[in-house]
Amino acid sequence: MEIGIFTFWSSKDNYGQILQSFALQYFLNLQENINAEVIRYYSTKESLLTRLKTSIKQILLRICPIIDRRLALKYNKIQERSFDTFKCKYINYSKSIYYGRNELNKNVQKYDVLIAGSDQVWSMMLDNPQNSVYFLDFGNRKQKRISYAASFGLRTYPKELKEKLKIQLARFSAISVREKDGVSICNDCGCTAIQVFDPTLLLDKEVYLPFILSSRKEPYTFLYILNVSKDDVFWNKIRFCIKTNKILGTTASGYTSDQVILDGVEYENSTIHQWMSNIAYADTVITTSFHGVVFSIIFQKDFIFIPLKGKYAQSNNRVFDLLSKIELENRILFNDSSIECLLQNKIDYSVVEPKLKSFRNKSIEFLKEQLLIK
Repeated sequence: MEIGIFTFWSSKDNYGQILQSFALQYFLNLQENINAEVIRYYSTKESLLTRLKTSIKQILLRICPIIDRRLALKYNKIQERSFDTFKCKYINYSKSIYYGRNELNKNVQKYDVLIAGSDQVWSMMLDNPQNSVYFLDFGNRKQKRISYAASFGLRTYPKELKEKLKIQLARFSAISVREKDGVSICNDCGCTAIQVFDPTLLLDKEVYLPFILSSRKEPYTFLYILNVSKDDVFWNKIRFCIKTNKILGTTASGYTSDQVILDGVEYENSTIHQWMSNIAYADTVITTSFHGVVFSIIFQKDFIFIPLKGKYAQSNNRVFDLLSKIELENRILFNDSSIECLLQNKIDYSVVEPKLKSFRNKSIEFLKEQLLIK
């Protein structure tokens, strides 16, 4: 069986995006008689002149970074993280990149099944006609279409777009979403949906262990922070309560040195291997990231989740959903008075694991039932 996975795939510095696409194709390719690959797609193709200008600019910035220090720093960070190396080695992709719906239609006929997701693929709003590709409006009618852990990234869907959404969802044989809110959105459109785990949680810890590098000698706390500013969180209180002398940190997509929010942290532009290793060996992980929480759970680490604020607050729901499933809501830092208690209290993973396994099995059963896997 040939399976094409349609998800976000092209990031140079979003750890969760790449690891969720790795995990789903890896899980599927473990099954008998299945060949799954991530479809590489862009809505448009840059002109030859634009691509040539970009290449020349990158070369000049490497040779003489003084031309534009901020841009040079960004390029260096992307190179240091080496995402392309990981993707080439570990993820099965379509042989070509397809540009636009016409190229998709010509090249996806070989797939027996098309899968939308995971990640926030359904956050691509349908007021833009190009975004209907994320609802698999390409290929032929004989192909089975399912979603796996697709996320809207929203609590409710815009009323003015619901009719368009109904049309798109009606195309699917089966729908699974990552958050409870996604189930409600689908139900409001008259479509049945179930909630499943993010693909990264389909895999046991043993799958990720070969990616882990050698441990660090000195105990440390790992900080993985994104979409926050210095004013969002009580950093001084957090810093005071951290007992390890060493604090390692990684910032998220596009962050620069002036957005570093906690003094005394050794920041790294980690590769995916380094990022996972920093979680795996940490005394405690402090994060605002969904996948920061996910991999803390996978490696059975003590962690603290700091909810996001403002325009990013809707992203908290995916973490709240996950933690409620495994009864770890007490790892959410709502106010500064609980930080010391959270850092002292350890997670009993012997209690967590059965809950994790139960929902993982439910998620696997969905895929096996839809793909007729024994």
